[in-house]
Order: sequence, then structure tokens, then C-alpha cells
Amino acid sequence: MRVRGWLLAISLMWASLGCHMFGSGKPDPRTARPTLAPPLPPVMSKARSQKSETALTGLPPVTLADGDVAVRTVAYVNNTPIFESELREMVAFRLREVMELQEPDRSRKLSEIHAAELEKLIEREVCMEAANVRLKKVGGKVMDELNREAAKECDRRIKEFKEQLKVKTDDELKQMFAQQGISISNFRRNVERSFISMEFMRNMIFPKINYIPLSEIQEYYRANAEDFAVKDKLKWQDIFLDASKFTNRESARRYANELAAHLRSGADFAKSAKELQKAGYNILPGDQGLGEKPGEIRPAELEPVLLKLSPGQVGGPVELPGGFHLVKVTERTYPGRKPLDSDTQNEIRNKLKNLLAEKEYRRMVEDLKSKAVIQRIENR
Repeated sequence: MRVRGWLLAISLMWASLGCHMFGSGKPDPRTARPTLAPPLPPVMSKARSQKSETALTGLPPVTLADGDVAVRTVAYVNNTPIFESELREMVAFRLREVMELQEPDRSRKLSEIHAAELEKLIEREVCMEAANVRLKKVGGKVMDELNREAAKECDRRIKEFKEQLKVKTDDELKQMFAQQGISISNFRRNVERSFISMEFMRNMIFPKINYIPLSEIQEYYRANAEDFAVKDKLKWQDIFLDASKFTNRESARRYANELAAHLRSGADFAKSAKELQKAGYNILPGDQGLGEKPGEIRPAELEPVLLKLSPGQVGGPVELPGGFHLVKVTERTYPGRKPLDSDTQNEIRNKLKNLLAEKEYRRMVEDLKSKAVIQRIENR
């Protein structure tokens, strides 16, 4: 695979794996397992200290990390450095966003991506530091369990990458990553670190917003009617009798009327369609109708007939130049509004929880950042 092609594939794969911190609202946010959004791989130099609480008196010595990348610091969060290699790898996963851009738009977009990904790294580090401080007070077992779950999450991500990129071994994936200056070990560290910090933040936030009053759910339902609109939709079956297979038009029409009566009496539509297809009278390859929504149904002449039918009803014959259609509606959704039943209430409840969680997350992160010593080094 060419570099451009696989980079696009891996970028799309990463986007599909990533998610916002609290999801869309449908899954139970207390049991979902997100990573820092979007979860991009941090690359930590082998020369980097593994203990963020250890004070650093200066930059690490220049060395080679992951083959050919010299260590350089782009920011500090308290005593923890963020290396240029980490930022470079995060940016690499978003290069598909600038592939088609021309200058100066390309440089401007790259600068925006660079700034955004640096902020995500900074946020990850302040959250990770808060997690370390809090969980040390709780005891080591909690952190051990988080580390195990983070490792499982990373294994799952690597497996999905390999499936999507159609590679069979870790060595093949490592080679593809290396073409863009990305290492598996650094990818693993970033996923695990992001997972731990985000799980910590979720467990800090969701207990505060566990209860959503029914009155707020009802108000959201009233204020966002368009979110619960149900459009006219149906699934249907089709038989088309080819008039040229009969001695004349009238005999074809007569047979179509007899067949319609037979189907209305309870005959199996799919079986009849298949038998007529084998006999050469029904020229359609299958019995499934084409199109599900008004304006999409083909042939268009069938739409007014179909929209008058209820599930289980047979319509036709509908005469067209080439022959006669007989149709049957199997499923029907009528236009209107989704009722405020228990399923809809749960959907709204989770959506409101996610909105509140995102807001609380931003508040907590900004508070942590305000208390941290953050130094951005503009020497890239």
C-alpha cells in the first residue's frame, strides 16, 4: 500500500475508533469505555522518565528515540515534559485533513491541528496527575486494575487496526507505523495513559450527575421536537409480470388480477415471486421492493399505491408499459413523532447526562490547568 493510501486508511480507522468523551447518549455512559477524545497515540521517548512525580532539572540529553527522532520538549505540565515526538505522532493521525489543501490553507490548518493536539496532550497530563494523586490515597489496587483494563483496551485497538489495515502480524503493523515515524510502543503508552486519565475523570463526574429529573426530560422532549420526528418509511415486496410472455395484453391483465386475488387470500408472496421468476413470467431477480421513503420508491408509479397500504396488504396490479406490478407492504412506519415512552426517556436521559458531563469535564480540566504550572516551548 502506498504511504498516502495507508495513511488515509489508518486515519479513518483511528477516527472510527475514537469517540467523544461521553459518546452520543444512547449507550449507558457509566459502562462505556472511552479514551481521551480523540484518542491519539502519545509517543514517549525511551529516554523519558516514567515517573512524572520526579522533578526534572533540565531537558533530557539528546538521544535517538524510536530509531531516528531526537528528543525535544514542546511543553511542561508541572515537572512532566511533553516531547515533540508525542505531538508529532498525534498530528500524523490527522494528516488526512490537509491532504487536499493548498497553501496557505495547508499551513494554517496544520498550525491549528498542532495547537489543538498539544492542548489535548496537556489536558491528558493534568488529568493523569490528578488521577495519580487521588488514587494513591485510595490504594494501589485501584491503579493496578486500571492498568490492566488499559492494557486490554490497547490490545483491542491494535487488533482492530490490524483487521482494518489487513495486516496479520505485529511486525507488519510496526513497519507501517514506522513509515510515518510512529512506534507501537509509544502508541500503546498513549492509549493506556489516555484510558486511565479518562476513566478517572468519568468516575469523578458521573456520580455528580446521576439523577436527571423527569421534568427536565419532558422539557427537552418539548424543546427538541425535530430530534424525535418519525418519517414515513416502508419495506415492501414486488412482482413484475412481463406482458410479452403472454399471448396478448388482456390475458396478461387477467392473469395479474387472478394472481393479486391469490396473494390477498394468503399465498406466500416471496414463494410466488420465486416460482414465477423461474417460470420466466416475473423478470425481477428478487422480491424486495426498491426504495423505502417517499421519493425513493422505484418505479415511481408504485409509490401512491404503496403509501395507501398497511403492513400485510397486497396492492395492484399496477399497469406499466412493460407489464404489471403486484406489491405487498411488509413493514410500515407512519410519519409523526416518537412517543415519550421509557426508551425515549432513557435516550434523553443519557443525552442530558452526556451534555452535563462534557460541561463538567471542561470545568474540571480548566480548574486543573489553572492550578498546574504549564509551560509551552515555542521552538519547534
